[in-house]
Amino acid sequence: MDTYERVAATYDGSFSLFKTCKHCEIARDWLLNETDWHHDVDGDGHSYFFEHLSEHLTEQAQEGDKKYSFRAYRFVALMRRRRKAWAEAYNAETVRIRDRVVGGSA
Repeated sequence: MDTYERVAATYDGSFSLFKTCKHCEIARDWLLNETDWHHDVDGDGHSYFFEHLSEHLTEQAQEGDKKYSFRAYRFVALMRRRRKAWAEAYNAETVRIRDRVVGGSA
């Protein structure tokens, strides 16, 4: 079972609920606290990334202090690997369910 940080927010009158896995939370906190990244991501004093952490890490690696590049790219690679593994597991389970429904074998 995975642990997630959950954040509820209202922005421009719309309610949203976001969850961040522990791995991405570590990457986000590293980016904000250990690098030369600017803390004001959205211009309103907020430092949450909700959807674009991978892009911000890549930008840090390419445009920030080069001593942070390797670790930033490593976080991006790990994020992609986890997403791919999740998608493959999800697709495999979807096929098993479909096969059971139509009478095939899994």
